[in-house]
Amino acid sequence: MFSKRNARILQFCQVVSTALVRHNIRTNLGGPHVRTKTAIAAMSLWTVCGITPLFAHHAFEAEFDTKKAVHIEGKVTKVTWSFPHVYGEIDVNDSRGGVLSWRFELTSPNDLISSGMTRNTLSVGTEIIVDGFAAKSGERLVGTMNLTFKTTKVSISQVAQWARWSRPVSVLPATLK
Repeated sequence: MFSKRNARILQFCQVVSTALVRHNIRTNLGGPHVRTKTAIAAMSLWTVCGITPLFAHHAFEAEFDTKKAVHIEGKVTKVTWSFPHVYGEIDVNDSRGGVLSWRFELTSPNDLISSGMTRNTLSVGTEIIVDGFAAKSGERLVGTMNLTFKTTKVSISQVAQWARWSRPVSVLPATLK
């Protein structure tokens, strides 16, 4: 994920590179060779800091256990469209008659939009079925492989999107294929 630490590093790089360029323009010291070296240093700093978010993404298997399939059904209580993933919360009835709150992680907003989903497609109160894998941490979090709307039976498969970021998904149980 793009953490606060990465954001601070990127902000620091922007400030330093901008200061280098502004100082060089104002002072005009050292002639064209120094200005060129300063510009190259500033561009290098921007490049290195711009790459930082790329290392922030994780493989699916780093967070989710592909041996623990999860199938939950319930009503959506919260949806958060953020980068790098869209998250949601769902209230699920347990076997004792109580209600458990589960979180589910979808792929990136860009992938969802390109597959035809909008911010209004999945809203609070919508009844859904989530099939995916349990978080390794033990929390009630599902890495969603398939999301089905109960009322319309429309299903959004995320296997193709997740496969881009991790190894090919060949371990799917027969119920999810």
